[in-house]
Amino acid sequence: MFDFQRSPFIVIWEVTRACALSCVHCRAEAIARRNPEELTQEEGIALLDKVSTFGDPLPLLVFTGGDPLRRPDVYDLVRYGAQKGFRVSLTPSGTAAAKKHKIEALKEAGLARLAVSLDGSTPAVHDAFRRVKGSYNWTLRICDYARECNLPIQINSTITRHNLGELEPLSKLVEKLGVALWSIFFLVPVGRGKVEDEVTPLEYERVLNSLYELSRQVPFGIKTIMVLWWILIAWTFYHWEFNKLHLFWLAPLAWFLGVFGTTYFFLLIHTHTPGLLFLLVGWMAMLWWLTP
Repeated sequence: MFDFQRSPFIVIWEVTRACALSCVHCRAEAIARRNPEELTQEEGIALLDKVSTFGDPLPLLVFTGGDPLRRPDVYDLVRYGAQKGFRVSLTPSGTAAAKKHKIEALKEAGLARLAVSLDGSTPAVHDAFRRVKGSYNWTLRICDYARECNLPIQINSTITRHNLGELEPLSKLVEKLGVALWSIFFLVPVGRGKVEDEVTPLEYERVLNSLYELSRQVPFGIKTIMVLWWILIAWTFYHWEFNKLHLFWLAPLAWFLGVFGTTYFFLLIHTHTPGLLFLLVGWMAMLWWLTP
């Protein structure tokens, strides 16, 4: 059990901003080449040593970017993290550079899960989102490589007005891919993200209701990040279907490390693990939120 006064549930390290994609919503505002002010391998190892002092259980550790595979030392960082006892995940970009031997090398280094972004059920939708033709097929190929070396897969999808109608066909594709977890993001208008690309509050609610229903039917977990609407959805279904309720739990703290070592904290709300704690914490959170 995590003591959130001592340790976050998850630590996400943006190891580089370098990426071959040019995604319309990119929070990191990724660039073509690595920045010389990124943390060095030695600084990265020192960082992992520091994070390991959080104690047992250690937080989940995610290497993200940009494209983490643009760092030649990422295999060494994965190996070191795994040796320190972290459950390590990594989010490669859907490009031709993600070759099979690289995925195999990550698995050999101790990677526990591979997470890729998929924002449409067709090449037309996904590639328009990522602004590089071929990204859709490369992403599915990465999933094939991961399955071939028995590496669990996570799909990350960002919901905007451009792909709002893709939820149902995308969910069918995600199920077909045999993933462990589908992580749903809602556009945050930072970086390249634009306010006009956000969905409306009513559309948020419809998506979350659909995800709730889906979570009771599929074999994989569903997670959504930074959306307090989950509290209201859980409360609604608590009243409507008490005996059928698929309860949620709240992981209160995540630690995001920017490419230059800047730290940020935020909430994670998960939907695939039962527990009454979520409802109690959610109720208290609503009281706090609504109290002047």
